[in-house]
Amino acid sequence: MSQRYSLRFESGERAGETIPITGTVFSIGRRPGNSLQILENSVSGKHAELHVDDRGILLRDVGSTNGTRIGEARVLESRIEPGARVIFGNVAMSFLDTEAPEAAAAQPTPEADAVDHANENTPELRVSAENLARAKRGSKLGLVLIVSVLAAGGAAAAYFLKGGSGGAGERLRPVASPEGNLLENGYSFEGETSTWESRDSLPASFSPTPRARYSGEMGISASLEAGEAAVHRSGDVRVAEGKSFEARAEVRAPGDVLGRLGIQFFSLSEGPDAPQPATAWSAGVADESAFGELMVQTTVPAGYDRARVLVLASAAPAGEGGRVDFDDVAMTPAGSGAPTSTIDEYRFYTLGDAALEASLFKVDRVLISNLRFKDAEGVGRGFQRIDVSEEDNGLRIRHGGSGSCTFSFLAEPGAIQGGLAGIGKIGYSTINADIEATMATDVLLGGGVDLVRVSFGTEVELKGRVQGTAYRIQVELPAGADVLVQLRFREERAAAIAIAAEADDARDGGRLGECIAKWQTLLDRYPYEEQAVVRGQETISELVQGGIEEVRAVEGEVERARFFRLVDLYRECRASAETVAQRYAGSDVEKDAHELTLAIDGDLKLLEAKLDEHEVQRLRSILAALEATESEGLAAEVRAYLENHYGESR
Repeated sequence: MSQRYSLRFESGERAGETIPITGTVFSIGRRPGNSLQILENSVSGKHAELHVDDRGILLRDVGSTNGTRIGEARVLESRIEPGARVIFGNVAMSFLDTEAPEAAAAQPTPEADAVDHANENTPELRVSAENLARAKRGSKLGLVLIVSVLAAGGAAAAYFLKGGSGGAGERLRPVASPEGNLLENGYSFEGETSTWESRDSLPASFSPTPRARYSGEMGISASLEAGEAAVHRSGDVRVAEGKSFEARAEVRAPGDVLGRLGIQFFSLSEGPDAPQPATAWSAGVADESAFGELMVQTTVPAGYDRARVLVLASAAPAGEGGRVDFDDVAMTPAGSGAPTSTIDEYRFYTLGDAALEASLFKVDRVLISNLRFKDAEGVGRGFQRIDVSEEDNGLRIRHGGSGSCTFSFLAEPGAIQGGLAGIGKIGYSTINADIEATMATDVLLGGGVDLVRVSFGTEVELKGRVQGTAYRIQVELPAGADVLVQLRFREERAAAIAIAAEADDARDGGRLGECIAKWQTLLDRYPYEEQAVVRGQETISELVQGGIEEVRAVEGEVERARFFRLVDLYRECRASAETVAQRYAGSDVEKDAHELTLAIDGDLKLLEAKLDEHEVQRLRSILAALEATESEGLAAEVRAYLENHYGESR
């Protein structure tokens, strides 16, 4: 039986491919694990099932977003006749039966089709072609009951199709676009002129369907399995800095899913300074089986000239999934707005009423975008509200949660043209490539009058990667931690200038180790004055290199002393190494010089021991000769010298 039935693709890349229907339950869907996986956005993760029994094939739609049709009629459950054209979402296939190749395609009755539509809102009512056939074989009373049910189902279907709130026969809820709507071309997803599009990179997508309508005939819906997400976006509109806009939509999210509405700003500029898109998100709607209005209002930040509306659906990673329906999405002007905070030439915007994302600007340049606090709840979930307060030297940023979270932001080209660096226990270090994990307390963006310091208040694990022309920073913040975005550096710059002067005095006095230490303190604690930072780096490099060369010069003399066995030269080398160590006290050069001194002492001790041994042998020979010639006076002097200098007595 398993090889008797098959499905044949009618179009697309797989046109003509025939798939045998195997087993007693044959599943069809987009996700792996189905008997037939169809990688097409209009097909749900688990779309339909074919149940094989002695009577043939029973087709069941298992809650797909875009529906299942036999011919032109949408069905939830129906027997399939040989030769039938079956459509899963937008994918058409032919049903083949080797034992009945000439059979005609079965068409569901209008009554069954109406019940299918009603079932989109009343899942308890399910009448299939199989049930109808069974009723025809029963008594007249059974037939009357079935017809009655079909009639009631047809009325209910008409009611829900028309979106009424009263009896059957009411008209569809009219589509009423708000005054000033900037999304007229595609509002309410009616007709063929919609400019909306899906994000193909995500595992799920929105598709137009009558089931998702709030008004008119169509809405959009995304069917999600655990951990999946979908994003749909409108066409773009022109916007101007400082203006406010409002987006509204009707949304419902039955199941373990969440829906959000957003206004995304971007720039048409293609230059290297063009900022990454920034999005103002609404609060989320979850576990809502009835339509409700969702709204987000925000001010256009500097640096952006275009906007579009986003609708987002996401399913919890550990949940059972569900679907999110959107309809009547509109965007309208809402007057003028203002930054959340302004400090000198800097402007800080928290985007949208929910304040889930923020950006920092200086004049008309974007410095930081996509600033977020987020926990590990998955795409579009777990965003934390951003709270900001002004301090004397910048902005204190906190999140609305109570536990640990991920803090991230994009350092835009306007911020990092003057450099990008990190500060931690290991000191000051520049960042010019992707970093997987390094410990840091601060990140410095830019330099000079454009310097911005992002301080975490504690040492955290820092990750970073290049993202287009920007650089994404991500850290894991412990519970209770907040972030300081420092914009003013008057005290720090004054301290840096004072330390630089002390370093110069140390160098003039020949205290080169002290000079290196002063400059290193400036780089580690006060790298806020650009010229001082550059001087410090150059001076440290110059002095360390000079010290290394001095040590190497002494090492060269030590090699000569070792070759010629020159005790006096060894002693001169030792004195030179000690002088270098004193001048570079407190630096790595001092350590190198001390190591050389210890090596000289070892060589000198061995050499002196060998020379002493040779001298003792020579004096013994002289003493023996004097004693042989009975030169007692001279012999006594040699004996005394041996005893006093080498501890020998004879």
